[in-house]
Amino acid sequence: MKTLLISNDDKVIDFFSSKLSARAYDVIIYRWLMKAMDNLEEIKPQIVIINADEYPRHWKTLVSFLQSGLGGANVNVYLYSPSGLSNEDNKKVELLGIKKVFTKLDENALYSEFKKLNKSPLSFPVPSKEEIDSVILTDPEDNSFSYGNVDDQEGNTYVCSINDSSRYSSGQILKYVSFCHEGNFVNCSAKIVGIDKEHKSLSLQIKELYEAC
Repeated sequence: MKTLLISNDDKVIDFFSSKLSARAYDVIIYRWLMKAMDNLEEIKPQIVIINADEYPRHWKTLVSFLQSGLGGANVNVYLYSPSGLSNEDNKKVELLGIKKVFTKLDENALYSEFKKLNKSPLSFPVPSKEEIDSVILTDPEDNSFSYGNVDDQEGNTYVCSINDSSRYSSGQILKYVSFCHEGNFVNCSAKIVGIDKEHKSLSLQIKELYEAC
């Protein structure tokens, strides 16, 4: 999902961009709110995150622009405000339909909130995280196997801990991925849409399901 991040704070930028990019979000960064507002129609974001502490007045103007349909329809807006909003601004948050106000850089809170936005766009059902015991990847270069587990799921995208994730690269297409459960296999093709080197994990977006066996 295309995400517009508006902040001039390097710590804030590093947190949101790294965490969301690792989960296959397309993050576009603007340090100046007015410049982002000028380009809303071109950007057409699905998600907007604004550092409200840096732009205590202008964030309301930008959200009003989005509500008018400028930049696209049904845009999900989030604020980051470690200092906390005033009572008046909290009322504006409710009035303007802000999804959530993040008060700290919390990875679990971020992923928990953003999982609500992700629904599978595929026309076929994909297995849930609870239905998967392990995952096997076939390396397209030499047909060797890599093994791992599914840590998280967002629609048709799975975050998997892989024993040798360093051999893979973002954007790579894997023709054969197998999800295993109690001796049964669900086979599919997938695209690697994110790599988290710190946690040695890959984000796999299912492209096509083959017949289960």
